Amino acid sequence: MSRRSTRRTFLKQGAAVAAPLVISSRAWAFPASSTLNVGFIAAGGKAKVHIDFAKKAGLNCLAFADVDRDQWQNVLGHEPWGKAAGYTDWRKLFENHAKDLDLVFV
Repeated sequence: MSRRSTRRTFLKQGAAVAAPLVISSRAWAFPASSTLNVGFIAAGGKAKVHIDFAKKAGLNCLAFADVDRDQWQNVLGHEPWGKAAGYTDWRKLFENHAKDLDLVFV
């Protein structure tokens, strides 16, 4: 018996696989030895998966935004990221760091 996939499940699975692979075109221009500067919109819940991915990949976090300051520890608790700027409004993150960021996880 073949297992049929609906359009909805196909899109969900495709998005889940592609989410960590989406990288800005500017990021591809860097040499392999360069460290990418990243930012995060949200720092708790599902966003923690992106944070863990970025930590393992050795990316440099410049800034993040989350309205819940209790979630900030997910980013600030990582030793090299202790000086990352935290915002409660994502617009401030882009206002202050847009030119320095290579990649933003949403």
